[in-house]
Amino acid sequence: MSNFISILKGYCPACHKGKIYNSLLCVSDTCPSCGEDLSRSDVGDGAAYIAICIVGTLVVLGAIWVEFTYSPPLWLHVCLWLPATIIGTIVILKLAKTWLIHTQYLYRNKN
Repeated sequence: MSNFISILKGYCPACHKGKIYNSLLCVSDTCPSCGEDLSRSDVGDGAAYIAICIVGTLVVLGAIWVEFTYSPPLWLHVCLWLPATIIGTIVILKLAKTWLIHTQYLYRNKN
C-alpha cells in the first residue's frame, strides 16, 4: 500500500520520502532524500501513450455526451474540453511516469 501512496504523491521508489520531480514533469537525477540514482529510469513514450489513451477517451466521450444531451455552442465546447484536456493530460502523465519509474525500480532491484 505504501508503494501506491508513493506513486500518487510522486515519491522516490527507494525510500518513499523524497520527491522525484524537480519541476512539473522533469524527473530529478537523484532523490533528494536518499540519493537514489533516478537518471537510469527511462519511461520513454509509455507515459505519453497511457495519458493519450485515457484522457483522449474521456474527453471524446464527454464531448459526445454533452453535445447530444445539451447541444451547447462550439465556443462552450472549447471552454470545457480544452482545459480538461490540458489538466487531465498533465495529471495522468505525471502519475503514469511515476508508476513506470516505480515499476522499473522494482524489476531492476528484484534480482
